[in-house]
Amino acid sequence: MTIKQSMHDILEHEAKALLSIPYSEDYDRAIELIIEHVHRRGGKLVASGMGKAGQVALNIATTFSSTGTPGVFLHPGEAQHGDIGVLQPNDVMLLISNSGTTREMLDLVALTKDLHPEIPVIAMTGNPESELSRLSDVTLLTGGAPEVCPLGLTPTTDTMEIALTALCDFLAHRYRHAIRAGSVAILIPLPSSLRRLLCADRGDGRYSRCSQGSRRDRTAGRGICAMSVSPPGPTHILRSLSAS
Repeated sequence: MTIKQSMHDILEHEAKALLSIPYSEDYDRAIELIIEHVHRRGGKLVASGMGKAGQVALNIATTFSSTGTPGVFLHPGEAQHGDIGVLQPNDVMLLISNSGTTREMLDLVALTKDLHPEIPVIAMTGNPESELSRLSDVTLLTGGAPEVCPLGLTPTTDTMEIALTALCDFLAHRYRHAIRAGSVAILIPLPSSLRRLLCADRGDGRYSRCSQGSRRDRTAGRGICAMSVSPPGPTHILRSLSAS
């Protein structure tokens, strides 16, 4: 098989894995749980997974955080040694395990329920009959597509890079869509070139006065100037999104 044929086969296989993800009402329930606990109650999304599932969990936590929605990654192993203290009563858990049998994840559910029994658990797995699915309030199934690896061991298709990542992106998108009439905070660094464009140099490396320009430019400049009085670094920008 040529490299071109191999590339085509793998991409086709992974595309089929995405299209095989089954819809269920648990997706609606998962979105509502996140809205209720994070948006209405002021909690946060706590995502967790081991290995590559952990990388996907970290990705969704940072995706939520970058849009102003509190999201953190909790390593299931470190949770056994004190990090479980990050949990608060209004949080919601998103636990990712393709097999649904990962021991660290099952132990994390037990720890969570011992500390805060009221915290709902959303499981994302390819095994609807797994112990993790049984212990969770909501189960999001990935479809269980077979792996590209000939031995079925290398997690590439439904486990991480494709189905789980796509589902995490879906959750973040649907959550933002549901609350888009409010303000979305985007955590970004302020580029020095943008400061120079919209604000006047105070002479000490900071910028304090908006430049002249259109009304839109001046409005943006005032907001940026307000942020620029502090040393450079990550800055919260609030952007109001109107419902479409």
